[in-house]
Amino acid sequence: AYATIADNGVYHEPVFYTKILDHDGNVLIDNTPSTTTVLKESTAFLLTNAMEDVVTSGTGTSVRFSGMPIAGKTGTTTDYRDVWFSGFTPYYTCTVWAGMTPTTR
Repeated sequence: AYATIADNGVYHEPVFYTKILDHDGNVLIDNTPSTTTVLKESTAFLLTNAMEDVVTSGTGTSVRFSGMPIAGKTGTTTDYRDVWFSGFTPYYTCTVWAGMTPTTR
C-alpha cells in the first residue's frame, strides 16, 4: 500500500524479476509488472504530505536525513515494548520493527 501512495496512486503487481537478457543484451523474457491506478493522484499527494509531516516534525523525526524526502507512520505497543516504522522514499518502501521477546526484564 505504501508503494502505491509513493507512486501517485499507481499499484504495481509485485514481481521477482523484470526481464531476462542474453549475453548480447537482447531481452529474452519481459516480465514488466502490470499497473493499475487505485488512488487519485491528489489523494496520494495528500497522504504523502501528511506522512512526510510525521518524519519532519512528528514522532518519526529520528529517521529523517538531509537531501531525501521520507514519508511514514510510526507505531508503538502497550508499555512501549515494541516500536515500528513503515514508510517510503522516492526509491524504497519498507517497514522496520524493534522489540523485546520475551517481554520480561
